[in-house]
Amino acid sequence: MVLLAYLEYYVEEVIRLYLKAKAHKMKINFDFSTEDWLALQDHYLSYSKTFKLYKAMAMVTGPIVFLLVILYQLIKGESDYLLIIFLGIASIGWVVFYPRRFKSTTIKRSRKMFEEGNNSGLIGPHEIVLSENEISYKEPGSESTTRWEYIVRYSEDENHIILFMTSLSAIVIPKDKAITDTEKERVFEFIRNKVNKTA
Repeated sequence: MVLLAYLEYYVEEVIRLYLKAKAHKMKINFDFSTEDWLALQDHYLSYSKTFKLYKAMAMVTGPIVFLLVILYQLIKGESDYLLIIFLGIASIGWVVFYPRRFKSTTIKRSRKMFEEGNNSGLIGPHEIVLSENEISYKEPGSESTTRWEYIVRYSEDENHIILFMTSLSAIVIPKDKAITDTEKERVFEFIRNKVNKTA
């Protein structure tokens, strides 16, 4: 009799846990575009120490070259003040405007390289299933599952939520394409809570 009661309790508990896990699954369907992929690249460039170093080196290269030309003019004794003023203004312009141009040029090159290849396995319909323990991710041609504790970093901007599994691989969820406005806050709050507990 005790064994039967214990077995009955165990079955009820398993069913309860199964229903709870099923109730906490959320499905998100969306079309992943080139713009979504570029948003990941833009985010990566914004936080990459290597990119910041290259940008800083490129930012000082122009003014250093201009300064060397000015010094050469002064040492040679041919002080062309118009050229010196022009190079001084060019140096200031370089420092002010080049960093923005450097990033936008890098994004344009990334877009061009991306569009040159066959990316049919990345662009198109995606499905994400969020559950208590993991994220299941389907894209054209592949499926993967990642446990929440392996999300190493989380980032969010106006248009995307980005869940990083490594420093270079991530799941990008476009906010406006993914779900309806009524479900949006509930789903994103679920993601934020899960990531804050693990990352």
